[in-house]
Amino acid sequence: MRSLLGYSPLSSVPLPLTPLLTKPLILSKWYPLLLLLVFAGMGVLLYWGNPEGSRWFPRCIFKWATGWSCPGCGLQRALHALLHGRFLRAWQYNYLLIFTLPYAAVLIFERWFMWGRAQQRLQRIIEHPVLVYLLAVVCLSWIILRNVLGI
Repeated sequence: MRSLLGYSPLSSVPLPLTPLLTKPLILSKWYPLLLLLVFAGMGVLLYWGNPEGSRWFPRCIFKWATGWSCPGCGLQRALHALLHGRFLRAWQYNYLLIFTLPYAAVLIFERWFMWGRAQQRLQRIIEHPVLVYLLAVVCLSWIILRNVLGI
């Protein structure tokens, strides 16, 4: 009898692990393709559907529970506007995009398209504690500013 942990419950002799447990999906060569397909599907949905007047798009749970806007409130509408080339409108929906989209793009580029020393150098920069703390402070400040000023 095999267990998912690789040990028989009747003895202490280890059994070989299943391939599923030894190679998680994240390390799989198909993971980037799967993520690309998911993001492409989400992009198509955001392009053709308008989150502003639709009941099909998810609402912010933080805003529903507290009445406050979170740092991501307006992100779906902003991405919809970006996909339609309305950059100023996207900026008005969520001012935090100016910081988060470039950071996310560089992070994805570093993870998927770089390797070796160049990746290590860029990783040291984008994962530097000062930059991560700065981004956290900007997000927390944005929560306070947008709720106090009603932005």
